[in-house]
Amino acid sequence: MANRIWNPDMECMSRKDLEALQLERLKALVDYCDKNVKFYHDRFEKHGITGARGQAESGFAVARKTGLPILEQGLAEGRSLNDCLCAALMHILVTTQDTNLIKRSNLAVLGQIQGAVSAMLAVRPYPDRQILEALDQTFIRRNLSPGGSADLLAATCFFHFLKQAGTAGVSPEETGVSRD
Repeated sequence: MANRIWNPDMECMSRKDLEALQLERLKALVDYCDKNVKFYHDRFEKHGITGARGQAESGFAVARKTGLPILEQGLAEGRSLNDCLCAALMHILVTTQDTNLIKRSNLAVLGQIQGAVSAMLAVRPYPDRQILEALDQTFIRRNLSPGGSADLLAATCFFHFLKQAGTAGVSPEETGVSRD
């Protein structure tokens, strides 16, 4: 029975066909969850939370209007990319309804976290490593993850590097970063 192929069509398909199949199944799963997962409909719609879909529909406004300015300001001040990204993540966290945090806790906990981080940012808009490590330990202890905010940070990076590409022959208008 060693080296037996049970389903040649599935087990021997090309990489391209496998990736197409994976994408097709992922789309079907997302569509199914969107239509059938009670958690999202009950909890999010009740409170007007739009999550990733709402961010996409807004052109990732939080990334463009919150994360990107913090990132660019810090870089202009000579801060490291890492420090600027950490600060951008914290600013994004306080300005968005992070659905991952909500799912792992509730809206009240999200509000508490946002209040604490907002107070921290009022004193230190670019928090140092010790502050961030303490916050990280709190998140770990409470099994919390700002995954939605991290996704928006990735979009912030995308817009930042897209704008940089604008200086290499692509106009800022073509990047769409300044979209309002």
